[in-house]
Amino acid sequence: MQSSMWELATLQAHYYPNIATLTRIFNEPFHKPTFLLEDFLDHTYTTFFESDTARRPKKPPALAVQPPVSLFRSGDAVTEFMSF
Repeated sequence: MQSSMWELATLQAHYYPNIATLTRIFNEPFHKPTFLLEDFLDHTYTTFFESDTARRPKKPPALAVQPPVSLFRSGDAVTEFMSF
């Protein structure tokens, strides 16, 4: 039982918000006498992936990557021994 508890606590801080939301259900008191397992079994990695890839972003992600112009920078140890 203790093993399951730390795993649930870890999943509640998951980077993917849908997984964190699903596991936070266990923090709240259960008011319903029974839950339908179908409500939880409908969520798989495939359904998460499909829903995220179908969604269009509101704005493009910010990227700070500059394409490289050469394999090695001048002054590196490799360029002292070899010329490219």
